Amino acid sequence: MLNAQECERKIKNQFEVLKRIDTYIGTTNTKCTIIMSYCAAAIAFIFTLLTKFDSASASMQLTVGIGIFSVLALVLALWCMVLATLTIFPVTFSKPDSPRGESLIFFGDIASCGGSAKYSEYIQKASDAEFLEDLNGQIYTLASIATSKFSRIKLVTIILMVHFGCMATVLAGAIIYYLF
Repeated sequence: MLNAQECERKIKNQFEVLKRIDTYIGTTNTKCTIIMSYCAAAIAFIFTLLTKFDSASASMQLTVGIGIFSVLALVLALWCMVLATLTIFPVTFSKPDSPRGESLIFFGDIASCGGSAKYSEYIQKASDAEFLEDLNGQIYTLASIATSKFSRIKLVTIILMVHFGCMATVLAGAIIYYLF
């Protein structure tokens, strides 16, 4: 059993860990909004380029090449946007294996506890050791969420690298078309 000072010190340290992981989660969301903005701009660029492209005055190889790589770029951009949206999508449960928990820290559980008076009652009844246990559980949950988000961002990054290649090819094709 922990004494009061030891429990207080651990709670303070764990709150710092919680804040750090929460910052990581915020960072992933910011990265995803940047990715989504880029993808939207890339899609707009492809459609703008295709409206100005006259296939009758271009060679068949150039037309097919621009068409294939434009479709690939569009599909990859849309895929990245979906993955980024899924990454941003909020997790509103406090335990990875349960849609509803009894955490005194997690916002979804606090909101579903039955009102502010009931929440206050739960806080008053919780011992420091119980609060520390809840805090440790929330840290684990947030770490799981952050890990999942970063894994998805890694996948999006790989897809974006292929997308950049497709966009570069479309751009090169457009340059060839307009110069020759």
